[in-house]
Amino acid sequence: MSEGKAPEVARVDSGDAPAEIPTFGGKVWYIAVVKPLAQYREMAKKALRARGYAVFLPMCREIVIQSGQQEIVERPMYGRYLFVGVDPGGDSWAIRWVPGIQHMTLDARRRPVTIAVSVLSAIADRMGRDGGVINLVPPPKAVGSGFIPGQLVRITDGTLTGWEGLFQADQGARCRVLLTVAGPESALTIPATSLEAVQPVDGRKR
Repeated sequence: MSEGKAPEVARVDSGDAPAEIPTFGGKVWYIAVVKPLAQYREMAKKALRARGYAVFLPMCREIVIQSGQQEIVERPMYGRYLFVGVDPGGDSWAIRWVPGIQHMTLDARRRPVTIAVSVLSAIADRMGRDGGVINLVPPPKAVGSGFIPGQLVRITDGTLTGWEGLFQADQGARCRVLLTVAGPESALTIPATSLEAVQPVDGRKR
């Protein structure tokens, strides 16, 4: 079994500045929601810091499908949520009026929700281990994955996701698969990392 290669995917920059990890201790941390466009995230972060608040926006790296193509993107880990640190006794409600902020996250009693320092520290630790951005891109699979001729396999991504066929042969980083869906049999070459076994060697379906 030969060594796998990383998927050939485009990289897309979210436009966000690299995440800065603040000092979490000595602050009460709240969850704000920024307005939808990326420009409002930067606006909110700058405005909050200018007013003396601490800001934490964890970023992640992941693979998404855009127009049938895989792309690696870096984007906020928690969507539009932004963690804001306030000095004890400070006015958390004032966060609502900061440019770029849409609203605060509230509990059932309409009070701003807080998040534990231990949770934010765990997120920051993961960021540190992953080089500053939480890496959600899976490692490449082994090319071929040990398939044998005649074994039933399933396509796991792309426009043919879910289709099944019979494995015929390895062709470098790709596999030749005989499809029997919707008409005469047709052989296609599929990236080995996009296949999974449906029927193991013993013939029993998974």
